Amino acid sequence: MLQGEENLDDEDIQGVDELNLLEQLNNLNINEEDANDVPDENNTLGLAAASRNLLNPSNPIFAEDRQSSKMKVMLSLIRESIDSGDKIIVVSQWTRVLDLLTIQLRACRLEHYRLDGSVPIHKRMTLVTNFNNPKDGVKVFLLSLSAGGVGLNLIGGNR
Repeated sequence: MLQGEENLDDEDIQGVDELNLLEQLNNLNINEEDANDVPDENNTLGLAAASRNLLNPSNPIFAEDRQSSKMKVMLSLIRESIDSGDKIIVVSQWTRVLDLLTIQLRACRLEHYRLDGSVPIHKRMTLVTNFNNPKDGVKVFLLSLSAGGVGLNLIGGNR
């Protein structure tokens, strides 16, 4: 190696690919007349129909049992934690996220506890005590931010 040369790491090579992509984008030939084209009525109607179809609640992308990319990552992290013997606490500000996660955990046959505002106060301590017990087999605790922000002592979870 010559003096002043550096080894290229994989990160450096990836950066080169990104620069190459930027260079290709800069070299694209876009004519002004393309930018000034006024969409015709047929095209506008097609876009409106497509928008209605995309934003339709019956679109499969809105199905509760669909695993989004974020949900896949979350489930992967949960499985990793369980496989390594850890207990995991998942906290969310939105109970709807906990609803969706509950659906996915049930589909994966993963037992879990859930504590949110709908859980009666007299049952909350039982959930916490069970989860904190090292012999308890449940490894996942779903917690809403507002219900959990009242001084709970969840020492059983380590992730």
